[in-house]
Amino acid sequence: MVARSSLAVPQIRIRVLNYAAGGITTVSLPNGSTFIDALSGIRTTNANLRRIALIRFDPEQGKAITQRLNRKKAFKGGVSQNVALQDNDVIVIGRTLIGKVTNALSTITRPFIDAIGFIRFFEAFR
Repeated sequence: MVARSSLAVPQIRIRVLNYAAGGITTVSLPNGSTFIDALSGIRTTNANLRRIALIRFDPEQGKAITQRLNRKKAFKGGVSQNVALQDNDVIVIGRTLIGKVTNALSTITRPFIDAIGFIRFFEAFR
């Protein structure tokens, strides 16, 4: 039981899946860190800060439990929103509506931009 406890671990590792920034990162934090500690230094442009998911595996239930968190409420002192993190927690940050639209337009127009760049490359040799 002591070996599975996070008390003996000086550092915890969490993963942050940030759709707004387009990637997943692993963050090492001191044991006892909170939700706000994990978000410091994370790019939040076009991120939906009111609906962030914290996913944690519960060994008693044998499944992952998702908790919705609000960064803005946590920064304003909401104790229920600034939870203590555990080793192997996953934080999922989604996009705002503007971020979703921008990503969709970028995905749709990407082949055309690549084709135009390809054509211009060969025109440069003429």
